[in-house]
Amino acid sequence: MTTRTEAVRSIGGVRVDVHITAGARGAELPPLVLLHGVGTSALSYEWLLPRVPERDVYRVDFRGHGTSERAPGTYTLEYYCEDAVRVLSEVVKRPAVVAGFSLGGMVAWTLAQRVPELLVGVLLEDPVMFRDPDWATSGMPEFLQWTIDQEISWEQRGLSVDEAAVELAANSAGPGVTMGDILYPDAVVALAKGTILRDRGTMQAAIDGTMPNGVDIAAPLRVPAVIMAASADVSGVSAADEATLARTHPEIAIHRVETGHDIHNSFAGRDLYVRLLREFLDEYAR
Repeated sequence: MTTRTEAVRSIGGVRVDVHITAGARGAELPPLVLLHGVGTSALSYEWLLPRVPERDVYRVDFRGHGTSERAPGTYTLEYYCEDAVRVLSEVVKRPAVVAGFSLGGMVAWTLAQRVPELLVGVLLEDPVMFRDPDWATSGMPEFLQWTIDQEISWEQRGLSVDEAAVELAANSAGPGVTMGDILYPDAVVALAKGTILRDRGTMQAAIDGTMPNGVDIAAPLRVPAVIMAASADVSGVSAADEATLARTHPEIAIHRVETGHDIHNSFAGRDLYVRLLREFLDEYAR
């Protein structure tokens, strides 16, 4: 499979890169657009390409991430949404299925409210727009700050991506468990590279809570949607959020997966992620 990269100029003239892999039946089928989480990059979806060989796949690097241009002060929902709209309008140029993880899920949710004409449907992997009131004391801001401190340490020691990945894999993910025990090796490398490439400001906007400014959790989604949620104790979609969604958006199916937040990169979640994605594509994108 061969991949080429195209770029669009998004709001503020920021260059946003799109990595395009042609499928065997690309002209016949709606394409798949993949939106990564905050602090990572399009590389985190490279493993998925052989699992959808029939379909054109567009992997976006949001501003400040991967190979796209940095744009301090613009790492919020409105700018990320505009990045995605420009890609859909100027590069994809036909209605697509959008699958987004975390930040990418929040963006896909918003696209489904605002620009349904550009979409076939959306698959949301543990989106982060549902936040408990105690976000500041949840421990998550401290975890995100730790990722910044780790990146600075790697830079100061001159670690390569592979060296950083080895260190990342050895980090604790709980009592007696390392990140390498939970995540696929390719995911660890992609996370290390995404961490090294990203603008640290992308993480700061997540830490201080400004990243999701403007998200609308009440308005209906105007295309088919499915949510994959991680274990309730670590998920962006808590048990309370799930109950609320059952009242406000009863048409959205929610699949709870007993994994950490990063479902598609985990040993426990990847196969189920692929199955649910393919089921969604088979139902809505034939």
